Amino acid sequence: KEAICKADPKSIEIIKPVLRGKDIHKYYYEWAGLWLISTFPSLHLDIDKYPAVKNYLSSFGKKLEQSGEKGCRSKNNNKWFETQATIAYYEEFNKDKIIWSDISQYGSFTYDSDQFYISNTAYMLIGKDLFYLLGILNSNLFDFYFDMVASHLSDKAKRYFTIYIEQFPIPIYQKNDTTLELEKLVKDILKIMPTIDNYQTQKNVTSDISDYLNRIDSLVYKLYGL
Repeated sequence: KEAICKADPKSIEIIKPVLRGKDIHKYYYEWAGLWLISTFPSLHLDIDKYPAVKNYLSSFGKKLEQSGEKGCRSKNNNKWFETQATIAYYEEFNKDKIIWSDISQYGSFTYDSDQFYISNTAYMLIGKDLFYLLGILNSNLFDFYFDMVASHLSDKAKRYFTIYIEQFPIPIYQKNDTTLELEKLVKDILKIMPTIDNYQTQKNVTSDISDYLNRIDSLVYKLYGL
């Protein structure tokens, strides 16, 4: 990324930080320093306007051709430098969102306000009341439910597909003492959990984290009358 952007600063317009499913954890993520060249067909890019990116992609030669021939990518009508998927929803990546891993042994949802893109091993949710939703999705109650309805793998991990998650009943958001405290706790735990900036400095906060998680669970139980 650095070399490409140094050669042509305009390249930063289509080079985006990306998270994979394994980078995402409960209330935090660990960015691996990976970047995505977002040449999505839906952008209708003129690759000649990004010479450094074009030169870099050209170095892969025939491998990037979308002809279906041996050694090439699957056949479609996209241009040689474009991704195979259209990604018409690319603007959603730039919004505040909840993100989670495709495969995990328990709920591993976190919040992203840094406009990360995600790979096909992760999912995202945009909309309103995200801190409220995040507290519920990371709760023991959600884990209990999800264990009964999700697709399980041999190592006890589960597939966190949308078709399973959307079945979980979420109480309609009402602004009251319970929801306000829940949102505050979620915002607080997001600050103290390891993130892209402070992973090394926040390793020893396990007791504080446990207190937050227990209190969040109590509030979620209260929302469901348990």
